[in-house]
Amino acid sequence: MKDIYQKLAAFAGSRKFYYLVVALFVLEGSWIALSSHYPMAFDEAYHFGLIRLYAQHLSPWWHGQPTGADMFGAVYRDPSYLYHWLMSFPYHLISHIFHETIGQVIALRLINVAIFASGLVLLRQLLLKATKSKALVNIVLLFLVLTPVIPSLAGQINYDNLLFVVVPGALLLAVLFTERLRKKQLDLKLLTSLAILCLLASLVKYAFLPIFLVIVVFVLLNLYQAYHKTGRRLGHELAVAYKGLSTLTKFGLLAGLIISSVLFLERYGLNAVRYHTPLPECNQVLSVERCLSYSPWQRNHNILLSKGLPGSGTIHFSSVTFTQHWFFVLYRTMFYVLNGPDSGYSVGEPLLLPAVVAVLVLVVGLICLLRYGRRIFQANSARILLAAVIVVYAGMLWLQNYTDYLHLGQPVALQGRYLIPILAPTYLLLGIGIVWALRRHRQTQVILAIIVIALFLQGGGIITFLIRSDDTWYIQGSPSAHINNAIRPVAQHLVVGK
Repeated sequence: MKDIYQKLAAFAGSRKFYYLVVALFVLEGSWIALSSHYPMAFDEAYHFGLIRLYAQHLSPWWHGQPTGADMFGAVYRDPSYLYHWLMSFPYHLISHIFHETIGQVIALRLINVAIFASGLVLLRQLLLKATKSKALVNIVLLFLVLTPVIPSLAGQINYDNLLFVVVPGALLLAVLFTERLRKKQLDLKLLTSLAILCLLASLVKYAFLPIFLVIVVFVLLNLYQAYHKTGRRLGHELAVAYKGLSTLTKFGLLAGLIISSVLFLERYGLNAVRYHTPLPECNQVLSVERCLSYSPWQRNHNILLSKGLPGSGTIHFSSVTFTQHWFFVLYRTMFYVLNGPDSGYSVGEPLLLPAVVAVLVLVVGLICLLRYGRRIFQANSARILLAAVIVVYAGMLWLQNYTDYLHLGQPVALQGRYLIPILAPTYLLLGIGIVWALRRHRQTQVILAIIVIALFLQGGGIITFLIRSDDTWYIQGSPSAHINNAIRPVAQHLVVGK
C-alpha cells in the first residue's frame, strides 16, 4: 500500500500531471469560447468594443475623447488600455478572415485562452520558488483551473486574462533578482526588466498598482539588507553590472525603460497633474451628460441620486457586517457562472461540493498557517512576497469596495474574479500550511489530496457551466449548443448536490 501512495505522490509531481492540468484548462476555456453566446458577462462587449476602437487608431494615445466612444467612459484618460491596444493588432487580421461578429469574437476568445494558459506556465515557475514540492504546485494549479470562474473568464474577451500573465511574471522576476542578490550578484538586466514589466502591467489594469507597490518595497528591503553594514557599494556594483552588458542589451533595456516610463507617465502622471488623481472619475474628464452613456458610471450616478430615499436599495452596513457580506459575495461569485446581458445576467448558482470543500480548505489552511506561520515563512522570501501581495491586494480591493459603499449606500462591483491574480498564491500558502501540519504523515497527505480532488471534481471547472446553463447561454444553432444539451442530463446524474 505504501508503494501505491508513493507512486501517486510521484505522479502528482510529474510533468505529465502538469500537462494534464494545462490540457484540462485549455479544453475548458476553449469550450466556453466556442459555445457561449456573445456577449458574456464580465463586460465582454465593453472589451471587444474598445479593441475595435483601438483598431481604428494606430497609436495608444488619443488627442481627445474619440468620436462615439462615450459608452466606454473617458477612453483617452483611462490608464487600463494596454490590453485593448495590443489585441487590436490581431483583430486587424481576424476581421479580414471573419466578417461576422461572432467569428471575430470566437477567434479573440481563443487568443485569450492561449494568453491565460501562458500565465499558468509562469505561475508554476513562481510557485516552485515558494515550495520544493512539485506535487503541491501541480495540485494547486488543478484546483485553480477547477474554480468555476477561471474557465468562464479565460474563455472570453477580458483584460484580466493578460493581467493573469503579468502578475506572476513580475513576481517571478522579483524573486529571481533577490535570489541573485543574496549570492552577491547584482543583476541589472533582471532589475531593469522588472521595472519595465511593472510599468507596462500597470497599464493593463490599474489593479496591478498595489502589487507594483509590494514589489518595490520588497526589492528595496532586499537591497538594504544586501548593502547595509556589509561593505558592499551599490553604486560601484551598478556601474560594473552596466559595463558587463552588451551594447545591444544596453540599448534594448534603455529603450524599454524609456518607452514604458513615458507610457506610464502619460496616463498616471498626467492624470495626477491634471485631475489631482491618477484614476479620475468619468465626470472629471467628460461632462455628466456624456458620462451617462457609460453604464457603470450611470449606475453609480443613479444610485447616488436616490441614496436614502424609500425603495432606493440603500443598505446599512457596519464595517464588520460589510466585511462579512464582502467575503460571502466574493466567495460565491468565484464558484458560480454568469450569463450575459441578453438573458438579464442570469446566474448559475455554485454546486454544492466544490463550494463546501473550498470553505473547509480555507478554514483548515488558515488555522495551520496561524499555528505554524513563523516556521513556514522563516527564511523563505518568496513565501513572504506572496503573502504580502495577497494581504495588500485583497486589502486594497476591500478598501475600494468599502469606500464605494460609503459613497453610494450600496455595495457595487463585488466580484470574485477580481481575486484571480492572488488566487493561486492563496491556494499554495493554504496548502503549505496543511502539508506542514501533516509533515509526519505522508500517506495522510496523499489520501487527503485524493479526497479533496475527487470532491472538487463534483462540479468544479466547466461542470458548473454545463449543469447550470440553458439555451440562452449558447451560440444559437451551433453544434456546441446541441452538445451542451446532450451532456447536461448526464452531468446532472453524476454530480452530487446539483
